[in-house]
Amino acid sequence: CSDSIKNIILNPKYKGFYCSGKTASIDYKQTKRLRLDADEWNVYKDENIPAIVSEEIWNSANELYKIRGEKSKKNSGAYLQRYSFSGKLICAEHQTSFHRHVYKNKNGGKEVWNCKLYRQKGKHDGCDSPTIYSSELQKILDEIYSEIYDDKEKVISGLLEIYSAAEVVDYSKEISDAEKVLSKLQKTKDQLLELLVEKIISKQEFKERNDAANSAIKKNEDEISSLRSHKNTQVDITLLEKTMRHEFAKLNSEFNETLLDKIIVHKINESPAHINLEIHLNIGDGKNCISLHQIGISQAQVSRLEKNALKNMRKYIS
Repeated sequence: CSDSIKNIILNPKYKGFYCSGKTASIDYKQTKRLRLDADEWNVYKDENIPAIVSEEIWNSANELYKIRGEKSKKNSGAYLQRYSFSGKLICAEHQTSFHRHVYKNKNGGKEVWNCKLYRQKGKHDGCDSPTIYSSELQKILDEIYSEIYDDKEKVISGLLEIYSAAEVVDYSKEISDAEKVLSKLQKTKDQLLELLVEKIISKQEFKERNDAANSAIKKNEDEISSLRSHKNTQVDITLLEKTMRHEFAKLNSEFNETLLDKIIVHKINESPAHINLEIHLNIGDGKNCISLHQIGISQAQVSRLEKNALKNMRKYIS
């Protein structure tokens, strides 16, 4: 649960530090104790406590926990990490977060977002800002992210060209021939058993010839298994392209987590069916022009995301 994870992150013992004095007695008559702030704890490095993680990792985790905690307090009604836009859509009029729900239909449903007050009090008593569809919002963000990662189509077309040019071998005939040989070997074993029962051959001769047949069958079965494995790895170009596009699409969901700071939703009174989206990205120098060295995600992080996508694709084609 979240409390267990919180205690793991905040516990100094995980970096090899002794920690005590987290609570203090309120009154000697009461058993209830008061939990002290972390800066009041008795904490020092202890060589007798083996560190599970380095101090650097522990400090980084605590700093990130602190940042996310502050962000959570600002939008306390949202589950910040649960969905792609949780805690990141803010109503400009009421300064409250947008909440997610699903419009059910025969095809499953569509994910949409509404102001918290709309969800609590309805359109007239709460908020009458238009509903935001996740699919439409993601299209807008995809156009923005394309300035950061614009080589997707080149990578996809390049990989498809490589695999399209690869020689495709049909192993069906080889498998069929090997299966015929296997069938003959099985019949040979049956005949040997009949010869033994009729005492035409001795037990010693039966054992020698039966062992030889078993060895040939094992070798034949391995060959069939290998041929079938090669056949199954033949690349379906259409399915491969679909898989690659699916994996690259996952990059944008990671961008929503690392690059997207918040989206302030402004209602346009003159046009009730329209809204103005004020999209805030983690831009380093505050300029309008977005580039990798200006934003909160580095080239190394983008490369990592690319590698993860390609790694998942290789699971399909290897």
